[in-house]
Amino acid sequence: MNTKAPITEAMSTGIITVGPDTELTKVKDLFLRKNIHHIPVTDHRKLLGMISKVDLLHHIRGPIECRNRGGIDNKDLLENYCAKDIMTERVGKLKSRDKIGDAVEVFRENFFHAIPVVDEDKLVGMVTPIDLINFSIKSSKKIPQTVH
Repeated sequence: MNTKAPITEAMSTGIITVGPDTELTKVKDLFLRKNIHHIPVTDHRKLLGMISKVDLLHHIRGPIECRNRGGIDNKDLLENYCAKDIMTERVGKLKSRDKIGDAVEVFRENFFHAIPVVDEDKLVGMVTPIDLINFSIKSSKKIPQTVH
């Protein structure tokens, strides 16, 4: 994998986001319908925070029950809270000029599973370990194989 390539070559764009006042019923629906694990919370593309599926499960069931049961169903805790109530505000970020190697280091040293890519406070993409694996596979196919 070319760790000196810009993160823009591996990141996903067209990211599904929610606003800070989005009801958690909608957040739950997005997680289930779109089969995603992280949703950035934005206000006019400005990144305010992130919600992971685990954050939502912790909110509904608490940390211990979250690990023991997989469902998301507590109606009151979904209808009476918004994205801003459970989002993580201090989020590790990359810039589009950062390199693939920067993302690898962030993943290696933290428990992150998604890193937003932000330019001038605006969300431009997101990178996950799966994005890096796909980039690695794609770039290895471009390298001509020499037979000896």
